[in-house]
Amino acid sequence: MPEEQRNAYILCEIDGKNYEEIAYIVGVPVGTVRSRIFRARQFLVENLKEKNE
Repeated sequence: MPEEQRNAYILCEIDGKNYEEIAYIVGVPVGTVRSRIFRARQFLVENLKEKNE
């Protein structure tokens, strides 16, 4: 997983930050944060499926 996606995912899921807070912290628009978190979740789902097969 790319570092930018990982950082956004961690800030959201582990640290409990909302999208606006994450956008401010990393200096990107909220839409970019949404995309990064969405892609991070997709990455995790795909990789967990592969490991379970």
